[in-house]
Amino acid sequence: MAVAVGIDLAKHVHWVVARTSDGTTLIDRKLDNTPGAIAELLEDLEALTHHGPVTLGIDVLGGIAGLVTAMLTAAGVGCVHVPGLAVNRARRATRGGENKSDPRDARVIADQVRMRDDLRVIEAPSEVDIDLPAAECAPAGVGV
Repeated sequence: MAVAVGIDLAKHVHWVVARTSDGTTLIDRKLDNTPGAIAELLEDLEALTHHGPVTLGIDVLGGIAGLVTAMLTAAGVGCVHVPGLAVNRARRATRGGENKSDPRDARVIADQVRMRDDLRVIEAPSEVDIDLPAAECAPAGVGV
């Protein structure tokens, strides 16, 4: 058995759902976009490994996903990208799916991770990747 986790990302508060391969929900709660809350989630995910390997899906890359992606990949959690369009289409195919909600989208993301094997793996950013945006944003003539 394995554990599929979906995080619906937002600016300040995310929603996280973890489900076993048979669809049993293990986690269904909000997740503050803070290092402390994400560290607690990492502990929770570690505790779920007795169910099998944990794979986590997110629907956004970069921006608001930066902190959670960096912390999860640095901790060795397998992360995949579930494109927002796929989440939208899958949600709309469910009862009540025309009504978007963060908890519903997190469940859809977890189910996409649970059922699909073609999702793109998210790699941990290298130090070069992290340094490039800072260099690109520096005003002309200012060293980074």
